[in-house]
Amino acid sequence: MRMKGLNAHGIYQIRMTPGNFVLLGTAVMIDEESGNPIKLMGPYSNKPWEAPYSEFVDYHSGKILRGFQYWKNMKDIFLDYVDHPESKFDGDVGILSRKEIHATSFIHIGKEANRIEETMVLGVDEDDIETYTADEDRRDKEIQRIKADPRSVSYRQAGLAGVSRSTLKRWRKEQRTM
Repeated sequence: MRMKGLNAHGIYQIRMTPGNFVLLGTAVMIDEESGNPIKLMGPYSNKPWEAPYSEFVDYHSGKILRGFQYWKNMKDIFLDYVDHPESKFDGDVGILSRKEIHATSFIHIGKEANRIEETMVLGVDEDDIETYTADEDRRDKEIQRIKADPRSVSYRQAGLAGVSRSTLKRWRKEQRTM
């Protein structure tokens, strides 16, 4: 379990347990040994402004660190937000238009996504990633077969191939008008 490794140092003041609140800092520096960002994690305090002056644990390496240089201040966070590049729209100035997106594949995420909030804050480990990808060639061939003869499959069979009920109805209607 992650907390065991993080508490291996045995220092009571910075012990953390699952279910307890913790203070987290935004990664500002990269660990030279591992190449991972230094993710700051310390025990919860009613005085979060004291956190940069207290000991904390690097979430990835488990090293105990201390120092203001590891923490990102609110001014920098705000300026990064204002200057971040636009990813949903085309253009830089004025009224922007939405970017066109073309899906090339689908990834199905199951119940394993229940730790999404934790991974957003603490990062993703190799153990956290569980995705199920469809065999695209086989799936595309099946969809083309269904589109060619939509009356030969049930709604359930179409759904298993990734074709929605409304799409199957539309294909059936198009076939009737031909």
